Amino acid sequence: MRLTVFGVVRDGDGVEGKEWKKKDEDIKKNIDILYSSDAKNCDKGIDGHACDTACMEEKEKAGKNSCGSNLGMKDDVSINRLKELGVEFNYFLHEEAHTIDTYRPHCEKNCPEGKVCKNLFCKDKKKKKVMAIIVALAETDVSITIVQNYLKLKNLRMASSDTLKDVLGLKAGAVTPLGLVNDTDNFVSVFLDQEMVECGKTHPLCVHPTAGNHCTVTLKSDALGAYIASTNHQYHVVDFTTGEVSGPF
Repeated sequence: MRLTVFGVVRDGDGVEGKEWKKKDEDIKKNIDILYSSDAKNCDKGIDGHACDTACMEEKEKAGKNSCGSNLGMKDDVSINRLKELGVEFNYFLHEEAHTIDTYRPHCEKNCPEGKVCKNLFCKDKKKKKVMAIIVALAETDVSITIVQNYLKLKNLRMASSDTLKDVLGLKAGAVTPLGLVNDTDNFVSVFLDQEMVECGKTHPLCVHPTAGNHCTVTLKSDALGAYIASTNHQYHVVDFTTGEVSGPF
């Protein structure tokens, strides 16, 4: 027998194989909880606190996934911060998603009412300590120029993967506003899409935790705002249709 659980393969032969057979079956059973019919509605599914019990502990025992992050979310700094704040949120695991096209199906399956968000992490070419993160609905036509002009810059562009790792502790393809918890020097200015903020008042917003793009956190605008404030950052709200910027909040 060979069982594959999130990329972890065990042989079912021999003494060690028999021992792992029972463990893998238990792990798979717990993982399936995340994808049960009750968990598909993110407003009624498994919340962050429930997911951090035996289910997550068993997945942590299974090892690491291909990106090197622990399968469990017990030690994820962003999820722990959300718990500390006491805000409403949920999360679910899925395969790694490096693009919006590969990410959207996971959100539609596990949180049908959720709104997929995209994140742009930018840095000024000459001013090494001037950076910005733009968080918007996946459908929003984002203009970096609007943010650049507001910050009175001339060379705002996408930051390198090294800068992303150094400042927000994230890898390319897994940019998230929840990474602001790692920007203890407050180098990053935060800009939120106005349409996303309004939509997030009634619909959960889908973003990655700091652990990586193999998991999604769903939360509403007020919870995201509280999280940003807890990281000692303020944020601006941008109407990308008119170019108007309000805030900071």
